[in-house]
Amino acid sequence: MKPNRFLRLALALLLCGALLPAAVRAAPLNVASDAALLQPVRQAASRFTSRTGIALSVHSVDMARYAAHAIHAPGQPFDVVIVNAGRYAALARQHRVAPGSRTDLARIGIGIGVPSGHPLPDVTTAAALRRTLLAAHRVALADPGSDAPSGANALTLFDRLGISEPMKAKAVLVSGPLVVTQLQVGKADLALAESTVLQQAPGVQFAGPLPGALQQPISFVGGVGARARRPVAARAFLAFLAAELGPSAPPRKAP
Repeated sequence: MKPNRFLRLALALLLCGALLPAAVRAAPLNVASDAALLQPVRQAASRFTSRTGIALSVHSVDMARYAAHAIHAPGQPFDVVIVNAGRYAALARQHRVAPGSRTDLARIGIGIGVPSGHPLPDVTTAAALRRTLLAAHRVALADPGSDAPSGANALTLFDRLGISEPMKAKAVLVSGPLVVTQLQVGKADLALAESTVLQQAPGVQFAGPLPGALQQPISFVGGVGARARRPVAARAFLAFLAAELGPSAPPRKAP
């Protein structure tokens, strides 16, 4: 995303803002973000507000439930939604995002996490990762049936390592947002999830990303809600966010 696109949208925002009712202009933009990008989205939102004066309210949501109804929830339309590319396609088919508003944001790889205080396992090579997975008692991952790409990627990983059968007895399948919870409450001693999720979660240590040859990055994109109250401002924020992250850039870490 080129910076001049943000500048053009910001100018349009200033020109169109006066046409909106005062209550709408004063309300913050509602941004619904997948947990994998929550921290960098909040950081970018703060910088966007500093530059434009437009406030944003950034929420982490369970995208499986959100995709079904929340964009059209009465009284609380979301202006911006940030999800993985597969879920965005589903939203587009359901006409829950504005046509032409899709914006590529980042590609995030899968990593391994363990509870805080546990020894960090070796995941630096395919052979080491295979030994680590086979040595684990319980491995948390997103249920592939919930349309979570990290879970589907984990099953592909097990197959490529030749350990699909033994991992069936070890796998703890939960909805995406609950993967790290299994580590935090002691129901799993290993977890596979987006690296950014594992790096941000309290009570979790990030052991490292999957080895390069086994990595399957997940694409995350943003769009404007079909019932966004401030679609021009929403597009300006998406352009700003894309310019900061870039399609292949990793999200910034908190200072």
